[in-house]
Amino acid sequence: MRLILGFDASAYYELRGTSLQAAYRSSTNEQQEAPLHRFERDVSRGLLGQAMLTNSTIGTADYPSEARAMPEWTTTGLRSLLATPVRDAGSVVGVLVLMSYHNWRPITPPARRLLEAVALRLGYILEHERVLKQVELTVEGGLMALGAALEARDMESFGHTQRVVAYAEDLGAALGLPRAALIELKQGAYLHDIGKLMVPDALLRKPGRLTSEEFQTMQQHAQQGFALASRIPSLSQGALDVILYHHEDWDGGGYPSGRSALQITCLARIFAVCDVYEALTSVRPYKPAWPADVALSEIEAQAGKKFDPEVVAAFLEMMNSRTLAS
Repeated sequence: MRLILGFDASAYYELRGTSLQAAYRSSTNEQQEAPLHRFERDVSRGLLGQAMLTNSTIGTADYPSEARAMPEWTTTGLRSLLATPVRDAGSVVGVLVLMSYHNWRPITPPARRLLEAVALRLGYILEHERVLKQVELTVEGGLMALGAALEARDMESFGHTQRVVAYAEDLGAALGLPRAALIELKQGAYLHDIGKLMVPDALLRKPGRLTSEEFQTMQQHAQQGFALASRIPSLSQGALDVILYHHEDWDGGGYPSGRSALQITCLARIFAVCDVYEALTSVRPYKPAWPADVALSEIEAQAGKKFDPEVVAAFLEMMNSRTLAS
């Protein structure tokens, strides 16, 4: 839009409380326009605030002559400005701005209409994102409650579900997963052991080592969990894969299907590292909690065996950076 209309800079300022803050900017000369975006200011000041408060498009071909011109903007050489409010569900949430420094830019009706059309489209996108976030939080709340119930029945240490979800989310972000994949990873993390609902209490809470038959029964929880979770409407395939495959090993020695290396889905490989680390560092009926450094050494030793080496490297880097930060 900036290039089409011949302006030098464009920006989106969003309303945060009673202040305007730059959320986006684009220009032919970033250094020249930088002072316009480095500060917060009260929404009542300047032409941008007027556009928001009056809920109307405001433009000027001679910015320095305006009564509401801001000195810090005038000194940058700003000559012409066009601003229009952005609305989300009827409420003004920000303002789109076009600026010209090198020429006195006439503010024409077509320019106004184009800026208003883009602002309208941006408003639709913001509303869509907000509604999606609300739905995501609603779904996450339900999965969190179910995960906590599973945790209580399995006699896991308190907070296991939230901790392993947090590890998985942070590791997924460190590995550059897109937002949609992170959501799937979190959903699978909340429900990773849902299949243990089908495991007898006596076996689930046994303090000693499992027999071969008992272990075979326990292994069935991955497939049983997949079957149960598949009945949850709209649960993503990525989340279901975490439930089914997070006990598979990189070298093919895991269960339920003996998959190896890249045959194991990416989200399951990520979650497996987080799940084992959290289990090692937590108290269980059959063992005490391991010290963090010992658990990390075990995770490192299992790279290329139980775990994806690249995922292990990212996990160790993440945990070491936390240690240095603390």
